[in-house]
Amino acid sequence: MRNGRTAAPASLWLLRLGTLAMVLVLSAHVESAAGLQAAWTTTPDYRIAEPEGTDSGLGRFSRMRIGGKGTRVVVQDSEIVEATPTWRILVFSPEGNLLSTLDAADVPREFSAPLRVLADAGGFWVRHREGSMRYSYQAREFVLRVTYPPELTGRRSLVPLGDGSFFTKGGFPVWNFEGDNAPPRKQAFLHIANTGVEWIPDTIAVLDIRNMPWFVGVRGESSRFNTQVSLNQPFADHDLTWTDWQAGSVGIVRRNGPPGVVEVIEIRTTGDTLRHGRFTVPALPVSKERAESAVEGAMARLRSSAEQHGLDARQLRRLAEDALHIPSHLPAVNAVVPTASGETWLRTPEVADGLAVWYAILRGDTDAAPRRVLLPSIFRLQDAFGDHVWGFAEEQSQPRHILGLRLVPPAG
Repeated sequence: MRNGRTAAPASLWLLRLGTLAMVLVLSAHVESAAGLQAAWTTTPDYRIAEPEGTDSGLGRFSRMRIGGKGTRVVVQDSEIVEATPTWRILVFSPEGNLLSTLDAADVPREFSAPLRVLADAGGFWVRHREGSMRYSYQAREFVLRVTYPPELTGRRSLVPLGDGSFFTKGGFPVWNFEGDNAPPRKQAFLHIANTGVEWIPDTIAVLDIRNMPWFVGVRGESSRFNTQVSLNQPFADHDLTWTDWQAGSVGIVRRNGPPGVVEVIEIRTTGDTLRHGRFTVPALPVSKERAESAVEGAMARLRSSAEQHGLDARQLRRLAEDALHIPSHLPAVNAVVPTASGETWLRTPEVADGLAVWYAILRGDTDAAPRRVLLPSIFRLQDAFGDHVWGFAEEQSQPRHILGLRLVPPAG
């Protein structure tokens, strides 16, 4: 069982492919969490329901961004109906008025379903696997089309930047069904730019992904080939990232350091470090009961394949324990959301009075202290702007809808 924690590196090594030189970033300073206990709260303000009155609600795979300087709510509504993926883009006013819609009939035939929506003051981008389409808030027809070059086909998480370059992540090793397959330990974060002759990738950061959800190869002593089974990691503490496509920077949240320590790094496309700092949050231990529940869950996931390969109960448990990462404490952060407010919101495993605890940090070169915000547990944060946070409400008694919550500063 991969127990315990390895202390996070005090610095980030950046690899420049052009020179193969390693550049050491100055070690981060630590910002104490003391004084952050006075928390912001929220009060309900806006509610946007599914517009057609069918009570079906917005799809569970939907995403949302705030644009127009807080005057537009852009929703990528995605769902699977009778095994068929469907999608549409909905633009609302904060009051819930439906202003425009887009669907598959409005985009070129060669474009697949949207991967993500990006919004700004004047309009929004719809990202597809084949390219991006820009729309204004006034017109249904696209005003700009960007088709991705064939050389970049198949790149993971391709993010177009304002200067025509791209962010993307490096690939993973190919699975070997005849050999052992250890989880990957590192992943490159790339900036890809066109020199005028060819597209050149440049590694601007190396991500620590040792304990991310991955696959387990199940194989008995007499088996030539293993069976590949995907396995969740309930205590995953691999690096999380966000991209600021307008500023041309990538953010990295390292959460596998000492218990309760969050390390935040921001890097420009040039590889220059914009910010490198730490702050602390309450450290929550992993109980024996929770660890055992994780092992039992992994065993249930692996049992069918283990039986096919002739593994007994003892071997199955050993397989599950070896595959799981069970640290002494919960990861300090379990979600990262960049917002239109120029902040990045970090959710922690802490719960206060039944509310989820988030920390909002300003992006860029700043020493401003994070602010602690308590959000309802049914609320799935998607964006923030001004004095509002926006997200989907996950209530069993109601169809999935959008909530705009007004932020309330601490009393006194």
